[in-house]
Amino acid sequence: MIFHRRWAMRFGAAGAAWAALELLKAVGLRGMRRGVQILLLHHVPPRQYRAFGRFLDFVFRHFDVIDPGHAALFFDGRMKSNIRPSLLFSFDDGFSSNWHLARQFLNPLGIKAVFFVCPALIELPPDEQRRAIEERIFDGQEHRMAHEELALMDLRQLEDLMNSGHSIGSHTLRHARLPLLAEAQKTEEIVSSAQWLKRRLGRPADWFAYPFGDIGSIDGESLRLIGETYAYCCSGVRGRNDEGTNPLGLRRQSLDLETPGYYQKFILEGGFDFLYARPRRVLNDMSIRARKILVHGS
Repeated sequence: MIFHRRWAMRFGAAGAAWAALELLKAVGLRGMRRGVQILLLHHVPPRQYRAFGRFLDFVFRHFDVIDPGHAALFFDGRMKSNIRPSLLFSFDDGFSSNWHLARQFLNPLGIKAVFFVCPALIELPPDEQRRAIEERIFDGQEHRMAHEELALMDLRQLEDLMNSGHSIGSHTLRHARLPLLAEAQKTEEIVSSAQWLKRRLGRPADWFAYPFGDIGSIDGESLRLIGETYAYCCSGVRGRNDEGTNPLGLRRQSLDLETPGYYQKFILEGGFDFLYARPRRVLNDMSIRARKILVHGS
């Protein structure tokens, strides 16, 4: 405890977390808890395939991998959690590398995932799409993937994923930061995206993930619109989902596939969840208010 307090005083909460990680690495990690973890991944290039394969070995040892349909039953309260913790795969932004990864790994293993896409970016010409990735997905910031050859999935690839049993969800129309928009713009980003997916793919979209994922990238008005249009809303706020988690405030765990296995295990065991206690409370309160408005009106 003294060890952790000293790190917390010197480096803050992040330092305490790293100290805890080093200690747990030495003495053994604490084990998985029941509930549903939603994994958040983005672009996975071929150079990460070996790391992804190792990660899958770890996942199958410690989790029951569930599909979006079973996850929906759990979040609707129609299915109890498994004895072992459950894991749902999700991918944001709709990079074409996700389609290749599905063909190479997910489909042969029977893993069904949710892929969140931005419809207005899908059919852009290659040069415009590249600029949109840099300006909207990377938010104009330098990113380590910015120098890779990146493209988004096309309609044919989305249809192939659906035919393989995966789910396609919305990530807004143009990868927008929702709280910065006027109400009419929010409606377009949230509702028009669902309309595009239903029109072009032939099925309604039940899943939504708001871009950027942090608690500052969502607000009550947006969450109300999301609840009117979709059944489930994913954030990027860390945490495990249990039987009481609001379907409009789902938590996810992002990780870097190239980090050591013990670090990935620590993340999926909730090792950093305490750092997100306040964002989880804010997200939960916001999602409860949105639900009440949807049921009872303002």
